[in-house]
Amino acid sequence: VTSKTRYLIAGANTGAAKTTKARELGTEVIDEARLLELLGDVAVGSSPECATPEGVRSEAKMEQGMLF
Repeated sequence: VTSKTRYLIAGANTGAAKTTKARELGTEVIDEARLLELLGDVAVGSSPECATPEGVRSEAKMEQGMLF
């Protein structure tokens, strides 16, 4: 976790040191459900050309940069 990390996706076995560091840096700690919610918002806001597999990949790359 660094100051550039925007989200830490934490499961049941995520170490306490990692989540503590994330919180100290102001990184939002989320679970899988929140990640899927964020990804769902991306899909809802997608343009029609993103319905193709190629479009989904390019959209995902753009959104990945925004999420992480």
